[in-house]
Amino acid sequence: MVDDRNRDSLQAETKQTLEQAKLQEQIRTLKQQRLLAVLSAIGAVLAFFVINHTKIMNIVTPSPRLRLEVKDPYVEKIGKLHIESTGLGSEESAFDTSVKAARDWIPMKAGSYHLVLSVNDSVVFEQEVILEAGDKKVIVIPERRDQAIHVTVKNNTPRPPPGSPLQLMIESSGNGFLWIYDLPEKGNPVLVYPPETATGASHAITVGKTYQIPDSDKNAIFVANEPTEETLLVVVTSSDSRVTADKIASRMSKAAIPKASSGKIKENWGVSLIRYKVGI
Repeated sequence: MVDDRNRDSLQAETKQTLEQAKLQEQIRTLKQQRLLAVLSAIGAVLAFFVINHTKIMNIVTPSPRLRLEVKDPYVEKIGKLHIESTGLGSEESAFDTSVKAARDWIPMKAGSYHLVLSVNDSVVFEQEVILEAGDKKVIVIPERRDQAIHVTVKNNTPRPPPGSPLQLMIESSGNGFLWIYDLPEKGNPVLVYPPETATGASHAITVGKTYQIPDSDKNAIFVANEPTEETLLVVVTSSDSRVTADKIASRMSKAAIPKASSGKIKENWGVSLIRYKVGI
């Protein structure tokens, strides 16, 4: 009788042990299934991110865009735009498009670019521009009118530290005199070069020769003392006339042109714009 009870008790314990083992196995299987489900979900999210990386990044950090605002109907109709990266943070690339097409936003990659606008294979406008994620740059192409001199500017300091001097190399297709203006967002252009005490000979520019700033007399143009974005207008006039240079600068600025300075400019001239970011 005792043996029967012991046998029944042993069978009950064995059954309980087996049931516990089965339950633990079921729990372990459930945990594994949950882990696999979590890993599968993570994998699906990662796969989605990899496949749609470009679209996602464009939402989080939109690609910079660029377009032209053309004042000259002739240039707008037949002009061609060449955009080439300068290798300063951008991939080496270049492409061409029509001026008419460039009136709409052109998606770009962040970096530094050199823009060249030509009409019938003759360059009429050049500009350097730096684009960062989210930027929307509008490049204003002024009306050519009586412009006849082509001005090329190379900025060797596209991201200067605050308070530092710019390193500029300027070439002109015609002999003349060099004037450089700061174009503020608001207000009138401000002449920053040559110095007020300069003579005509000191800022004369000659065809075939590169004019460097700082110049031979160590006159320099210093950028702002705090992070900002600045625009300079480089003007070459055929005569040593500050009045003429001021009229041209007024044409290119966002400020209103006083009636006293309006009218046709009766000499050859040319301009080029440069933009740079200080300490950014």
